Amino acid sequence: EAVEAAAVADTAVIFAGLPDLFESEGYDRRHIRMPRSHTVMIEAVTKARKNTVVVLMNGSPVEMPWLSGAAGVLECYLCGQAVGGAVADILFGSVNPGGRLAETFPKRLSDNPSYLNFPGETDRVEYREGIFVGYRYYEKKAMEPLFPFGFGLSYTDYEYTSITADSTDIADGDTLSVKVTVKNTGSVAGAETVQLYVRDVRSSVIRPEKELKGFEKVRLEPGEEKTVEFTLDRRAFAYYDDKAGGWAVEAGEFALLAGGSSVNTPLKATVTVHSPEQKKTYTRNSTLGEILANPVGAAIIGQAASPEMLAHLPEFALELPLRSLHMQNPQLNDEAVEGLLAVLNR
Repeated sequence: EAVEAAAVADTAVIFAGLPDLFESEGYDRRHIRMPRSHTVMIEAVTKARKNTVVVLMNGSPVEMPWLSGAAGVLECYLCGQAVGGAVADILFGSVNPGGRLAETFPKRLSDNPSYLNFPGETDRVEYREGIFVGYRYYEKKAMEPLFPFGFGLSYTDYEYTSITADSTDIADGDTLSVKVTVKNTGSVAGAETVQLYVRDVRSSVIRPEKELKGFEKVRLEPGEEKTVEFTLDRRAFAYYDDKAGGWAVEAGEFALLAGGSSVNTPLKATVTVHSPEQKKTYTRNSTLGEILANPVGAAIIGQAASPEMLAHLPEFALELPLRSLHMQNPQLNDEAVEGLLAVLNR
């Protein structure tokens, strides 16, 4: 019946999503598929009428194997009692949608960073993904999602025209003002969510490719241009140091990236952050490569190894922990290692 109706219609609109049996509070889903009946319906109707819009009602991301056949998708999540009027206003163009995804939509459940750890064993779940949740994971893995974090379409277009910072060099603890200018280049009014991300260009610790540090929704008339200002403090550049038990800022260059989603950041500026050198603690598990990177450590090791030997060290040798160096050179015994550590950790 749906196919017959769609075949003679100018436009088909399908309302689909997740019923109560598929999701609820206090319950974790074991898959992200919609009911098969919904998927079959969408696939059949889109074949009969290319101009088909799918309106989704769901509280969480879903797989969309039918996406390429749909002319449009309106994600409503769970909007409440006024959703009918809101959907009608959007479909008929009375209002311009300006929503942006606050989560990443994966192509399939197995793409999700927690896939190998959930639901766990014996009533125990370990969150092994650590800081790599959402867009941080997909970007680090160079994995294309179905829809990226911050994504959203509109009945108009936006152009990001400039990004400026009030300084190119700051000290650890200073604040930085960043201005981003965006323009509505389309023919209807709309709202764009300007997003600002920060990337540590060269970090000695494992960090995401970039991290969201600010966002603001700005309403623009056709042809109108506005500038959004963000203030970044120390935490915008910091990472959590487990050993120090607090937030730390590593000196170096940081990239400031602005745009309309986590994968659409056309604007870039850079700032150099100057931070006090953080004292590194060395242990018996520290590698030979780490010791040689320290001038004092390199000088001490040089007394027990010839320059020729150090110059031709194989790659694997640089990964050897101090506790096992005696197997390569008897002079680097436990007593020598403890003495080396005492000097380096003064």
